[in-house]
Amino acid sequence: MSSSAPPVPEGLYWFQPRTKPLVRELRDAGDRVIGTLRDLPKPAITWMFTDPMRARAEVGSSAWDLSIERKGISGFFGFSATVFIDAGRTGTLEAGPFITKGILTLATGRRLKWNGGFFEGPSSFHDEAGRMLVKFRSGSYFKRVNAYVVVQPEAAEMSEWPLLAVFGMYLRLLMNRVFE
Repeated sequence: MSSSAPPVPEGLYWFQPRTKPLVRELRDAGDRVIGTLRDLPKPAITWMFTDPMRARAEVGSSAWDLSIERKGISGFFGFSATVFIDAGRTGTLEAGPFITKGILTLATGRRLKWNGGFFEGPSSFHDEAGRMLVKFRSGSYFKRVNAYVVVQPEAAEMSEWPLLAVFGMYLRLLMNRVFE
């Protein structure tokens, strides 16, 4: 990813088209598609607690492969998981119970806190000082909006804000916090 931050469009939200059930689109206030998140096919034989739910995310010229790994008894019961960006080469999130909390470590060395919230509340990424960077609010089933995304001014200066916008949506999907 380039070192300069791409401009943040106004009014970001994740939309799920009726015609593409396995694709979610990151759109701006003008209803333009600026990114996508696509579910990838599952392996033929999997166990639910080890099943690596996989997705492909794209924003502009950047693309990432996302996956989750749940190991052992704690993974089976949802008490821990590791979420990978590009098989861990771009970043790794070590998640606590039900992916409601975690630490995202990026390959650049930057560490961010994930707060998945509970039920229909907001989810967010924070820097190590505790400042909110990117916030996800619940969407609308009737409008087919999976989540609204707010990129704070501090995050707008970061080249990683597009990654955070797609990765947060992926985490909300893993938490089953998205209207389908």
